[in-house]
Amino acid sequence: MPSAACATLERVGGNPALLTRRPNVACTMEYAPVTVTAVGYWDGSAYRYRQTFANRCELFATTGSLFQF
Repeated sequence: MPSAACATLERVGGNPALLTRRPNVACTMEYAPVTVTAVGYWDGSAYRYRQTFANRCELFATTGSLFQF
C-alpha cells in the first residue's frame, strides 16, 4: 500500500491537511474517535499533521489509504 499512500499525498502536494472527505462514502454515526499523526518531508518541505476523526470510517473517507497500515 505504500504506492497508494504516496499517490494520495501526490494529489495534495504532500500536505495531508489538504485532503478532503470523499462525498460518496457512507459512514455510520458511531462516535469512536481516532487520532492520527504524520510527520515528514515532501519535496523539501516539512509537514506535521494531526487530526481526530469521529471514527475509522471517517478517517478512511478523508485520508484514503494514507493511514491503512
